[in-house]
Amino acid sequence: MFWNAVNNATYCFMNKFKYPGGTIYMNRQFYNALENEMVGDQWWFLIKENSIRCMKIIIDDNQVLFTIKGIEGDELVITNFNF
Repeated sequence: MFWNAVNNATYCFMNKFKYPGGTIYMNRQFYNALENEMVGDQWWFLIKENSIRCMKIIIDDNQVLFTIKGIEGDELVITNFNF
């Protein structure tokens, strides 16, 4: 569920702004749930590289769920799972 939310939001960001996101800001609870959902190599890459879908993860507890920010300053704020 959490991985699907990040994956779908990444595609929404790319469709809207025509380039991939660079940074993803998420709250600690969302990050922990995402980490628990990952298995094997996915989990190892998440922990080792601190990134998902080539976006650097920054923990920000002011986020409702997560926000994807691009290098040109564009952002996509996700506040619920129905986007």
